[in-house]
Amino acid sequence: MSIIDTSSELRYVVAETTSIRTLPTVFPTLLNDVDLPLALIIPGPAQEWNEHALQLYRTLRTYYIRIYVKPVAQGLGIDEGATMVLPIIDSVGASLVRDPTLNNSVDHIGQQGEFSDGGLTVLMYGDVPYHGVEFQIAITEKST
Repeated sequence: MSIIDTSSELRYVVAETTSIRTLPTVFPTLLNDVDLPLALIIPGPAQEWNEHALQLYRTLRTYYIRIYVKPVAQGLGIDEGATMVLPIIDSVGASLVRDPTLNNSVDHIGQQGEFSDGGLTVLMYGDVPYHGVEFQIAITEKST
């Protein structure tokens, strides 16, 4: 699996939830309200690269799924956007639990299917703060 392939499979699993409106393949210049909630798949650091067997290479890489839900300055009161994030955490988390092999493209996410999320947080995009959540997923990729 390449980074592009793994990102695509993560995008597919997240798209199965009804809570995400937009999953762009490129980073947008700005986030439009009509596209929210919007999820970005971000390949993060690799903890290791090694040759696992003869011409079989393994990489353990962390991927981030950042979900931008609503600008902090919008909505009724300061917690409307925050309240909208909570069911998204549940639905995306459940989608990842249901498909820990990312459509049979990896052995499993994490060591045994586990991953984590950062809970309700404020994510910056450009100069704009958004209510959102970030999932962190360690994935072992194998390639020849």
